[in-house]
Amino acid sequence: MLVIFLAVFNLSLEGVRDALADSILQNAYAGVCIYSLKRDRLVYENNGGKLFIPASNQKIITTAAALYYLGGDFKYVTRLVVRGKVEAGTLTGDIILEGSGDPSIRDCSFLERWADVIKTLKIHTVAGNIVVDDRAFSRERLPEGWAWHYLDARYAAELSAFSFNGNTVRVTIQPAADTGDTAQFTLYPETKYVTVKNSLMMVDSVRKKRFNIYREPEANIIHIEGEIDREFKPKTIEIAVRDPALFGGFHFKELLEKRGLKVYGEPKKYDAATIDSTKVEDQLDSIISPALSEIIKETNKESKNLMAENLLRSIGHYSGGDGSYWTSNILVRKFIAQLGGDTTGIEPVDGSGLSRHNLVSPYNIVVVLRYMYLSGHRDKFFESLPTSNEGTLFGRLLNLENVVRAKTGTLRWVSCISGYVESPADNDIYAFSMLFNNYAGSAKAIAKLQERIIEEMRK
Repeated sequence: MLVIFLAVFNLSLEGVRDALADSILQNAYAGVCIYSLKRDRLVYENNGGKLFIPASNQKIITTAAALYYLGGDFKYVTRLVVRGKVEAGTLTGDIILEGSGDPSIRDCSFLERWADVIKTLKIHTVAGNIVVDDRAFSRERLPEGWAWHYLDARYAAELSAFSFNGNTVRVTIQPAADTGDTAQFTLYPETKYVTVKNSLMMVDSVRKKRFNIYREPEANIIHIEGEIDREFKPKTIEIAVRDPALFGGFHFKELLEKRGLKVYGEPKKYDAATIDSTKVEDQLDSIISPALSEIIKETNKESKNLMAENLLRSIGHYSGGDGSYWTSNILVRKFIAQLGGDTTGIEPVDGSGLSRHNLVSPYNIVVVLRYMYLSGHRDKFFESLPTSNEGTLFGRLLNLENVVRAKTGTLRWVSCISGYVESPADNDIYAFSMLFNNYAGSAKAIAKLQERIIEEMRK
């Protein structure tokens, strides 16, 4: 289909061609598609049908597909359930924390609230377990292609249908009073689910200062190492935890015990073989998320990876599948194909673009942008993309305020930007996609080149 469009409609945009001839792209792989939405035709392409690593431009596809399959008014519901009977202050049964895939729960306050709900029932003993029901998604905690060395970072948090607090703990480091002391730290939430080994030392200000914080790859053990002085300003770092669903159950048990309850069972993930289905189930409370249209705003404007991953797997689950990456990506391919995209060889692997295994063409991104502009989802989708000096476009495109909406995508040696730009020269709106891979040089210089091309579209 791309070839047919070009044979009829290929126009010359000399400014764009000159920009792509810049020496910084000499050894790079550059793909560009520009589509006129008013004339409904492709006006320029360079390697438009080739496959590229899209980085966070993958979120354009993910959020568009989520609107397509789930609708802008869709909301997640996370439930607190008890299964069993309460007699003489003892719950003979389990407390179930039922996840729905909601990626928008920002902190742990809902668990505090739920612990209070249990206490108001005059329960003093839980004879069963704290069960986390994460079955909305398959239990793949990570997608294919995420690098091991950043798996403790907040932007690469493990995934679960029961997600909260970004699936992280927040470690705040503060200086201690005296040289030779160990620096201080606080943890949010306060939990023993993670172990912190702190060897960060206070030193005199004339010495070199440095510190490092990391989690062991296969354990919830966090190390704080190095040296700081008394001039060090408190710093908060979010560290991703292993197995966030179990983290939820463990911390909820801690909160119940803090309120004086005795919990005999252990936190565990839902297993039908160990749940007594004959016991009565009662919903005690629930958390309802913002509408999907609000969630995709944060996903795209702030490039939230956890949100994008949960949205992708929600497509699979709420369309009747198992919430796995496999079933969800089948639906993503189907979505692109139904819009007229060329799905030959494309590889949607994750929802966020953090994986370097994703492969997509600029043409397919433009096809998605075109559909969203013409669909009933236009306003919701359009508003989810940052404009100049907003979100991930902070400090960029400063002279194009309110005339460009675009999503950036960045990995090492990958720089992408796709979206919409208004052109006063011909009273048109262009959907565009620029995917640059394997460039050698400054990321800032590549960003400047992308901005130059966007400005050329307005002439």
